[in-house]
Amino acid sequence: MLVTIDALRADHVSALGYGRPTTPNLARFAARGAVFTAAHANGGWTLPGIGSLLTGLRPPAHRIDGPSFTIPAALRALPAILKEHGYRVPGFLDWYQERGFGFEAVESPYRMPYVGEARAKSELALRWLDEHRGEPSFVWLHQVVVHLPYEPSAESVALFADPASESDPAAAGFDGSRAMAIDLASGARTATAAGAARVAARYDACVRDADAALGVLLDGLDARDAWSHTIVIVTADHGDELLDRGRAGHAWWTYHGSLHEEILHVPLFVWAPGVAPRTVDTLVEQADVAPTLLELAGLGAPEVAAPEAFEGRSLAPLLAGRPLPPRPAFAESTPAGFYVEPEILGDLRLRSVIDGPWKLLVSQGALGVKKELFRLDRDPGEHHDLAATEPAQVERLTRLLGDWLLDARRRSFALRRATLRPGAEAPLGAILDSRQWLDP
Repeated sequence: MLVTIDALRADHVSALGYGRPTTPNLARFAARGAVFTAAHANGGWTLPGIGSLLTGLRPPAHRIDGPSFTIPAALRALPAILKEHGYRVPGFLDWYQERGFGFEAVESPYRMPYVGEARAKSELALRWLDEHRGEPSFVWLHQVVVHLPYEPSAESVALFADPASESDPAAAGFDGSRAMAIDLASGARTATAAGAARVAARYDACVRDADAALGVLLDGLDARDAWSHTIVIVTADHGDELLDRGRAGHAWWTYHGSLHEEILHVPLFVWAPGVAPRTVDTLVEQADVAPTLLELAGLGAPEVAAPEAFEGRSLAPLLAGRPLPPRPAFAESTPAGFYVEPEILGDLRLRSVIDGPWKLLVSQGALGVKKELFRLDRDPGEHHDLAATEPAQVERLTRLLGDWLLDARRRSFALRRATLRPGAEAPLGAILDSRQWLDP
């Protein structure tokens, strides 16, 4: 069972140490599973994030990052792999994870409205399990209640609303609506401290609603005595900006995009038979989820040709208390999410690499390349750009980023080789090792 909670940032999850009680149900069950404190998304909005979760590849390789993308036949997402192994693959999804986006293997008569009833989704998934008891199944449940616009229940609003902030004139209009997000993105509205507090309270109330739905699901597994034969992964596709940098939402709404930690740092919780409760502080990525789930299910890696099979690696050793060698985490995003067509805009992209305490952000646009450097252990909010004072780190991380992009280009080429025009393979293959067309 894969549960993805749209736009859930890790630092607003009380089960990960956040001060407000946003996720009491997740906290109850976290004590029974593995908690990853440094999980990172590979993209800045839903499609690249879900793409990485389901394919084990990062965005430059899977290229699930725009409204008209196509998935090459050689790329098999997790639902298709499991279906080939005899699994039922129901999806309890929303309108933008539909068949037209390449996940044809998902059985999707269970698609809900854009902001569906979160509890109803959990109950529907449990009913499906009851109706298909004993059948191997991969249940994918995607919740959007935390996604902007922030429209929490009245009960959750009452838990987190600050009367002083609500009545402060400086918070007027900061209601978590679409209009607010668009006004902030366009500059028609300027962020205020009181406004940010009000937006964060509404967001936290949405997180509480998502947690209530998650509680229905996890308690339902308890009632069915399902934990002895069920693997459950709870994570997010990306986080959200809560006026951290003057904007709200993510690339979909900001038209700017971001790969700062409020977007990339996501929760990751894993429960599986034989996995003892533990906290894992190792840096991991979304692309690690697919190979992890396959190994836990006893299926190993999918039978596809190297090197394009996976960029992610199985986290099973970490789940067993054994170390994995540290390695960098990479991310890429288009600047405005679903509303920007990468094939038209070309190389207008945001990229990042995290290695140890260091993080490099690269914004590549029509007017050039901007690089920002942060030291996350001392500056987790990424407020102090050290690029000018640490040129050696900038150069080192740029080289890591460039090597990764070259590898991703090879993977993408291998996946799409069968669809190239006649005669195109040789010249394209000849420049794969060249940095002529690469500017990380």
